[in-house]
Amino acid sequence: MNIILFIIGFISGLTMGLIGIGAGAVLIPLLILYGFEIKQSIAISLALQSIPIALIGFNQFYINGHFLIKPALIIILTSSFGIYIGSKLSNHFKSYLLKQLLGFFLIITGFYFIKN
Repeated sequence: MNIILFIIGFISGLTMGLIGIGAGAVLIPLLILYGFEIKQSIAISLALQSIPIALIGFNQFYINGHFLIKPALIIILTSSFGIYIGSKLSNHFKSYLLKQLLGFFLIITGFYFIKN
């Protein structure tokens, strides 16, 4: 069990550092495929994105001058509120619907990046 989780964690971290995706687009689907429930996968994903873990990758981008403070602060504040509301709402949704929503957003995002 642990070796698979190490591999999932490494792949998620690698894609987060390389192209900025990992938790939602990579980690959650891999955890679901591995057998976790979607709400457990979301909780693990949110823990991964917490400040101590994210600082490792952020530091490299900051050192290279890629951090813009004003838009980042706006997004941090509004995302925090959105995460709070979304986590409250998720308690009222069945797991299959959350999986469908995740799949829908992954497909739409995939088409956008393939097109552009």
